[in-house]
Amino acid sequence: MKQYRNGLDSVVDDLARRQSFVEKMVEAHIGDLPAEAATGDTVSDSTTEAERTVDKVSSAIPEAANLARIEAQQLAFVERLTRYADRRAQAAAGAIRQLGLNPNALIASVDGTDARGGPFMSLATDHNGSLDPRFQRLGLSLARMDALVRGLAGIPQVHPANMEYISSGFGYRSDPITGGAAFHSGM
Repeated sequence: MKQYRNGLDSVVDDLARRQSFVEKMVEAHIGDLPAEAATGDTVSDSTTEAERTVDKVSSAIPEAANLARIEAQQLAFVERLTRYADRRAQAAAGAIRQLGLNPNALIASVDGTDARGGPFMSLATDHNGSLDPRFQRLGLSLARMDALVRGLAGIPQVHPANMEYISSGFGYRSDPITGGAAFHSGM
């Protein structure tokens, strides 16, 4: 039993280091993730549920308490990352609306043909092949954020020249070469 417990402690230490690494890498590239839910957030907050689970596991199987703590830490991180993706998508959607465009139409216009090919790789978080709804929500939030941010980046947002009036209008005008009357019908 002691040897098993030492092996379990080693697994717990490895998992804790990996989780810490993932969090540090994400925060190094993204910045601080939202820790708490804000008004309008649609992401669940399972902190209380996770604390109860850790307490139950600690009482029933003391050796597994650290695993339950790592699971709670992982779920909290997934929720923070989902909040970040939702807020960034919301900001991009707002910027798209300010340009007079419909963000949902922009997302609908992405046909997904750039994501073809390769073998089908099913995603699962549980041993039975299912996907935890919190992880599924994270995936959907990241995909929406990516589509909106990339869509916004592809929309011209400034005048191509630093002047109010770029070209002459259509219709009658003075020909720039001959100086005579000319007509520009447009394109």
